Amino acid sequence: MKFKFILGSLFLMFSFSVFADGKNIFDRYCTACHSPSMAPMFLSPAAHDKSAWDIRKSNALEEAIKKNPAVRGAVGNQKENFILEELVLSAVNGTDNGMPPKGTCNDCTTEQIKSAIIYMSSEAN
Repeated sequence: MKFKFILGSLFLMFSFSVFADGKNIFDRYCTACHSPSMAPMFLSPAAHDKSAWDIRKSNALEEAIKKNPAVRGAVGNQKENFILEELVLSAVNGTDNGMPPKGTCNDCTTEQIKSAIIYMSSEAN
């Protein structure tokens, strides 16, 4: 029982840490193009806009399947990981729609970009 409590506590601490780091990265580097007021001008998904992020996630899944047809059979967390991997790759490399590589955060690590995407694609608190 203690082990489950410790494991659950560590998961919550890690999740909060990733989410907090994602918010910090968003606030510092991503808000100019992904805030609800600016996103329409840049045709980018606004932070916490579930429908806009669902479209991006669907496109990311299609891209992952093109690269590896076995992804088609993925479910649950495995499927979400493939989607997140594609979204991160897209952000790191930039997009044809005008997002430069790494957005405006050239010094961000892949993990920091990942945390920002997790934050932006989550529902608002």
